[in-house]
Amino acid sequence: MKVRGLLVEGKNGEEYLLGIGPRASGVQTERPTIWRVQGAQYDSLEKDRLASSTIRDRLDLAAQLKATEFTHDEHIKWAVIEALQKFLLQFFAGVRW
Repeated sequence: MKVRGLLVEGKNGEEYLLGIGPRASGVQTERPTIWRVQGAQYDSLEKDRLASSTIRDRLDLAAQLKATEFTHDEHIKWAVIEALQKFLLQFFAGVRW
């Protein structure tokens, strides 16, 4: 099994895919990336340089990320960590072993 990303819903109701994918330039093939999901289409936010600002403004993150303190990759990695944490808490809520 190869996990490529996590689908999350932003505060604005839009869906975003946080994952690993190619850079818009094609130079690097495996890199933290975010896409906006529109129907069956995935629109890379990296090509318009919207990735970091979208993560800060539209995803409900507990960590207060600042534009000057984090790189593009670090914004996405923080978002993935928080999304995975929230998913696991929901998935295992009420589970009795």
